[in-house]
Amino acid sequence: TLVVLGMRGKSTYDRESKYVISGVDSFTNGSSAGTTISTTNMTDDTTIYHTDDNWNEGYVAKWTNIVPTNDTITVTIYSVDTVDDKGYLSAIKLTEESSDTVVSKKTGGTPPVPPSTVEIGDTGDCMGTFKFNGIGTISQIKITEYGSCDADGELENVKLFKDDGDGNWESDKDTQIGSENFNASNKATFSGLNFSAGSTCYVHVVLDVKSDATTGNTVGIEIYQASDVNSTKDVTADWPVQLGTSTINVQDTIAPSAVTNLSALTGDYYAG
Repeated sequence: TLVVLGMRGKSTYDRESKYVISGVDSFTNGSSAGTTISTTNMTDDTTIYHTDDNWNEGYVAKWTNIVPTNDTITVTIYSVDTVDDKGYLSAIKLTEESSDTVVSKKTGGTPPVPPSTVEIGDTGDCMGTFKFNGIGTISQIKITEYGSCDADGELENVKLFKDDGDGNWESDKDTQIGSENFNASNKATFSGLNFSAGSTCYVHVVLDVKSDATTGNTVGIEIYQASDVNSTKDVTADWPVQLGTSTINVQDTIAPSAVTNLSALTGDYYAG
């Protein structure tokens, strides 16, 4: 979106300025009501308005949904039929906006996820966080386990949690939105979802490690391709979006041989 504002004080002349955008293949002219808009030439689109006393009117030239021809957009400012050859520019703003659902790995956050290791028999391990930026309503997500473990045989109770907006995994604050198990192809599909992409839209992947999982195998979660996310908008990413891996370890235990055989003690004992 490109917005151009021109203002000057009240004049005895009609101080009109013409704003022309060029170097674009397509756009929508969303300039203020009361301006004169000409869209006869897609490569040189024109908006004209009175800049005198624009403190009261608030006219702006505005173009949205801009698709640049190359990497340069040009705005040229002209005067229109005035005694003094003057065009006015008070402010100009260009913002980049996504029209897609953009999938990425969320980095940072507390605690760091995924952990470097998970233990056999663990429950509720967060294996990482996806970010869904841009726009669009998401109704289905398919995730794939890409580590060395047999997801169907070694993992279970795979859950998605919608983050509360801070990007941190918090089981008591984030909201569960789905629960599935991996199939024989190491995939789990979550249907019936209904949430909107945005700058603070994060989804955590949480699962249990079965008691018969294999020590040394790795667990990693990814969204493999665009068709694995159903959104009302196009889905884009640097595919596949992988969250990183954790190594399965055996739970820490105390071996029986490490326990000293103590004889029964009687009497009173004092530290001294």
